[in-house]
Amino acid sequence: MSVVPIADEQNTKDVLALADGFLVQLCELDPLGASEEGFSKYDGKIGDLSPSAQEKMSNLAKDTINSLEVSQINDFKEQLCADVLKDYCTDIIDNYETLDWIRTINVLTNPLDTIHVTCYNVDTNDKEAIAKRDEKIEEIPQALATFKETMELGLAKNALPRRTQLTHMARNCAVFANDQLFAPTKAHRAFLRFGTFLLEDIIPHTNEKDAVGPELYARCAKRHLGKEIDIKETYAWGWHEIHAIFYEIEQVLRDLNPGGSYKETISMLENDESRTANSPEELREFLQNLLDDSVSKLNGTHFDIDPRMLKIEACTLEESGSSAMFYSTPSDDFSRPGRTYYPINGKNKFPLWEEVTTCYHEGLPGHHLHVGSIKCLGDDLSQFQKTLAFNTGESEGWALYAERLMVELGYSNDPAYVFGMLNASLFRATRVVMDIGLHCEFEIPQDAPEIYPHGEKWTPELAMKILEDVIGMSKVYAKDEVYRYLGWIGQAVSYKIGEQTIRDIRERERKRLGSKFSLKEFHSRLLGYGHVGLGRLEKLFEAQEGPTL
Repeated sequence: MSVVPIADEQNTKDVLALADGFLVQLCELDPLGASEEGFSKYDGKIGDLSPSAQEKMSNLAKDTINSLEVSQINDFKEQLCADVLKDYCTDIIDNYETLDWIRTINVLTNPLDTIHVTCYNVDTNDKEAIAKRDEKIEEIPQALATFKETMELGLAKNALPRRTQLTHMARNCAVFANDQLFAPTKAHRAFLRFGTFLLEDIIPHTNEKDAVGPELYARCAKRHLGKEIDIKETYAWGWHEIHAIFYEIEQVLRDLNPGGSYKETISMLENDESRTANSPEELREFLQNLLDDSVSKLNGTHFDIDPRMLKIEACTLEESGSSAMFYSTPSDDFSRPGRTYYPINGKNKFPLWEEVTTCYHEGLPGHHLHVGSIKCLGDDLSQFQKTLAFNTGESEGWALYAERLMVELGYSNDPAYVFGMLNASLFRATRVVMDIGLHCEFEIPQDAPEIYPHGEKWTPELAMKILEDVIGMSKVYAKDEVYRYLGWIGQAVSYKIGEQTIRDIRERERKRLGSKFSLKEFHSRLLGYGHVGLGRLEKLFEAQEGPTL
């Protein structure tokens, strides 16, 4: 596929048109990613998964930056668009030139899993949507053939993902091959052949060591966050947060389980039949009612929710590569609503004490409000800023911020659910020290809370044990989480760093404005910037520039 000109001569100096021209071309180069983002036009396509497509995307990013340099910036909205677009293009180029786009392929973020998820994220009552899904399934054999070229380049350049990630991807190939959607089609054999290719031709040449070291870790974390971090300082800060959250937990235990320990309380709640869903359908109904209640209580009071976003669906997924609930964005025209997906993975009982805060995280006021509100913004932002400019640090930071916000606003006041929120916050703080510790091979400090083994170096086995013993995860969930950290390098720190960035900005604004501070206006301003990295978000508030000023 040839790359078409960025913009015609008439629009060369129109920055928003430049950004949207970039968006269109990027979607053409990566239709699978475009479909995942919600651009329904591309729901029937997968596209080229080979190095050639990556090179074209890098060249597109370089051409876009060159065009930005000769573009005329007339006002704040154009400057914001130019800054966000340049940030995004710089990341694409860096990711390509360092070969990190191959090194960081993992069990969660890879084309195989995206194909699987997008084939299920379909309105089964829509004949056109079903037809597009069938077209996508038909394309799977050719797509996997091009993805094979990517793996072969990684082998030739000594840039393959770690063995753990590819081993699990190979196993998932067998799962996908026998999926009800794919088993009767040519995709069945294609998945099996790709899995065999990984096992026989690629995996024997991979690095068995999961830790990637501080250099690659720092690059990946910067892309996820939109700002650089000092790894050692962030590791120390993570432990500070863990101490602070344990103090909050102690206060809640006085009402929830007087005299009981943290671990005893988790065991109590895991076996609390009054707060347990006893089937997948009962879980889905509980989550749907919670989402509907959130919309009803938040709309018009703390947020003005666009009517197109009032519908959000709670869904379950029989099998997934992860145990964690996740969110799928609405289609570009909102004909397909935003959806939360809960992977069942063979379970039939679902303790609810920690699912409430997770539902707020994935739904409202978390991802659905954040991503959906930005999709609904008007012409002051380019379509690119409202979609593909998505930044993990800001998005996951907002979603974690939303969990605590529901407690602050008084909507989650059951002590069990407050405990669930704090446990989730402890989990995200533990992610910071665990993710950095695993990849940089740090030790657990001597002044860590007693529940953590002092002086031991982080290993996958130790990380799994801590998630089970400290956070209360099942063995399966803990294993999934650790494999996620080992593969999705630097992503796990996004939640807590993003949340803290937003809370720090909020407190600075509260001090600056005094009695004039409005939480609702603060949220509107933050969401009004569209998708931005954390570093740029800080600069925007420091400069006192924004859509509502």
